[in-house]
Amino acid sequence: MQLAKTYVTQEYPYIIPIQCIAHHVQLIATDIIKKTSFGSQVLSKCQEFVTHFQSSHMSGAKLRDEIITLLIKGGGLKSAVKTRWCSAWDCCNSLLKLEPVLLNMIENDPRSLNDKLRNYITSREFWANVECLYKILEPAKTAVQTVEESNTKIADAFLILIKIAIAIKALPTTETTLERLEFRKKCIIFYNKRWAEFDTDFYLLAYFLHPKYHGKGLTSEIFQKILQKALSIWKSQGGGENSARELTAQIHNYDLKKPSYNSLFQDHLELPETWWAACKLQHHHLQKLALLLLAITSHNAGCERISQF
Repeated sequence: MQLAKTYVTQEYPYIIPIQCIAHHVQLIATDIIKKTSFGSQVLSKCQEFVTHFQSSHMSGAKLRDEIITLLIKGGGLKSAVKTRWCSAWDCCNSLLKLEPVLLNMIENDPRSLNDKLRNYITSREFWANVECLYKILEPAKTAVQTVEESNTKIADAFLILIKIAIAIKALPTTETTLERLEFRKKCIIFYNKRWAEFDTDFYLLAYFLHPKYHGKGLTSEIFQKILQKALSIWKSQGGGENSARELTAQIHNYDLKKPSYNSLFQDHLELPETWWAACKLQHHHLQKLALLLLAITSHNAGCERISQF
């Protein structure tokens, strides 16, 4: 696959290989669920609740009554499907919502639950473990929902990939268990492995050129990578040395928010394309580059043909 990609980009330089963020998110989430004993065991315990209430008519009816009584929103328990990793988050989320219901059932009708489930419900470690897995999978779930929206830009999807890293880093390293510490360590390993496989420079450039973000938080080292990526794309599309120098100057001005790059972007009122179209300059190479990148939505990023400038 890698050789084929290299051949295509060499033979047809105007075709830019863009890796799919949704696929990378899926790989990270699958690693977390299937390749860590913590993730698979927590999910298996959550699934035991689903199986119990589905197989016992009396217990299932009691659960539904308690949900109505306690006004729990979101319905009952959600099952985790092996072929759909997103359902793992749904399963954890539904169980966390029903914690007060299950505690109430132990108090009022303990026979509707078996010994194993009663032990889970009364264990603070169990609930802490479920919440830990839930927090890691939440940004991944959000990423998929974001990517599925037709107007989502690749910069938006890239930010969610960053949020997964933030969620992993936010897992506590003190006042926790060795099991959760080991889980955090493995999550970092899996994430770093997938990140190394990812062409981040293209997505960083898209993030930089999105007027909502305007490169916020980028270091000088990252800025140089972005600049080189922009020039690489520009030249692959037929841009010459003179226009490349002009493009470099425009990137510097954009980074410093000089006129005409200093107008406020109103996310709820305008599109990024509108903001860029309003930037009036002669020989505006950066505008052309930005509009081309913004035309690529996250749900169709795979191997995108970019028309020549």
